[in-house]
Amino acid sequence: SHRRGGSPSTGIFGRLYGVDKGIVRQAGRRTTVAQPNNLNTKFVEFPSFPRSSPGAYNVAFRGNHGPVWKYGDEENETRVGNTGLYFNLDPRDDDGNTTDTSENLQTAIAKLGSVPGEFSDLYQVPGLVGDDGMKLTGVIFDVFPGAPAIDDEGFIGTKGNYNKLGIPQTGVFYRNLTEGTSGVVELGTLHVIANSETTIPEPIGLTQTKVCSTPNSTFGSTAPPSVAKGRMVFLGLDNEDAPMCGGIYEAPMNSTNFPDLTPLVDLETAVPGESNELFAQLGEVLSYDGYAVVFWGSWGNGTKDIKLCCPSSGNRDRRDFCTSEGVYSPDLGDQNTIFSNDTIEGCNSSKYQERTVPENQGFFVYDTVHESLKTVAKLTADDENDMVFWTYSGKPPSTGSSNSTGRHILTRQLKDDNSDAAEKPSWRSSATAALSQYNNIVYKQLFNGSVGLWHWNGYVSDIIVETGQNCTDLDDAGTGKVESLAMERDGFRGATLAIAAACAEEVVDDAEEHSDDGDWGGIYLKTFCPVV
Repeated sequence: SHRRGGSPSTGIFGRLYGVDKGIVRQAGRRTTVAQPNNLNTKFVEFPSFPRSSPGAYNVAFRGNHGPVWKYGDEENETRVGNTGLYFNLDPRDDDGNTTDTSENLQTAIAKLGSVPGEFSDLYQVPGLVGDDGMKLTGVIFDVFPGAPAIDDEGFIGTKGNYNKLGIPQTGVFYRNLTEGTSGVVELGTLHVIANSETTIPEPIGLTQTKVCSTPNSTFGSTAPPSVAKGRMVFLGLDNEDAPMCGGIYEAPMNSTNFPDLTPLVDLETAVPGESNELFAQLGEVLSYDGYAVVFWGSWGNGTKDIKLCCPSSGNRDRRDFCTSEGVYSPDLGDQNTIFSNDTIEGCNSSKYQERTVPENQGFFVYDTVHESLKTVAKLTADDENDMVFWTYSGKPPSTGSSNSTGRHILTRQLKDDNSDAAEKPSWRSSATAALSQYNNIVYKQLFNGSVGLWHWNGYVSDIIVETGQNCTDLDDAGTGKVESLAMERDGFRGATLAIAAACAEEVVDDAEEHSDDGDWGGIYLKTFCPVV
């Protein structure tokens, strides 16, 4: 939404489907950050989508804000904690007035691991050992890329980046949010599933056509996980940009550090239906119900080149970093950006980046109960279609205070809100599918020039909705044509699918400036007949 004459006002909202209840705000840009917070700090932004559990009304999300905690005397005061993960196990307001903000929001993990005392024990990075073999304490998380996951049992899972003795590292972590007595929610111990020092499990394939970059390779890259029924799945690779080994792994959240990892699919796994082909890439967006996981994968050596335009909307610092404008001018921005004198088709500027993408790709589902791998949908080199969509995301380097001319000074020193462990903005790809169960899956793809959502029932796929359709197909009050569609990995629960759609009036005269007066959009639900 927009405030009159101001910038967009954003927030996290929830509505209980199937119950005649209103929308409840979980947090907004002007709401107070949950405790611990002795500075009355307000939320500033929510950089990733919220996630919900499959059956219970549990939600979790990431929030950015100013420091929430100060300690030390006046002369040596320190302020810390500018990001965190937040959850709600009862996302309703207390007085039954569903237009209010919920009072039940709590902090799951805060950037307070360096604060002496109870906060250090509660929020520091777990499972670290120093060079002397002793437990390493007081290491803080720098950033939590992506969105945290939450399940019906009250476990929250996340990716976390941190700095260990000056070396940027990454890992996947979890904690139990429901431990306690008399129904009072308490934070359980924070545990690590795997990190940059965890050896990648042996491949499950029978043939060894790939060799890890080094013997006993460790996870150089992890992706935000999914959790369900007390278990976690995540993608872990030796090298994110050029993976040689790694895969999708499952692990129990059993109150221990570094539990045994079960490889489900890796870079030694044969692609179903393809002769002598192994997976070359695996997508990081995993939809999981505790029994099956759907994922994107590619195979073969065929590739094609694409151009990605620097964003023209969204976070200003991120836009300027891509184009080396503003505080990043003239050459402090993204070094991968190409500056052209020619107009690039589909771009609002002549600044873009190039990426090489695979021609052969598809969605696949692994059933952990029957230990079977099946194809959901495939695209091959003969298609001009795609299942991969791109977003320019990440944390721009910090800008310091203004100088006498009013120009911000770029700060290179490590700060509470900026370290080498924070991931700078770059183009990140994602392919999205949502799983209700192993034979009931919805996925997004570009097909014959239109972006659409498709439903697979275990045998065949059918189109649900695509761009270019009349908006009235979704909403009787809608106008124009469907312009964009979005779906998250947690958006298909039971027989109900939730999607977001935006519609716009068609532009008849290209010379006329488009007005958004007739634009329309919303969140929509579709119910499917149960698949057996």
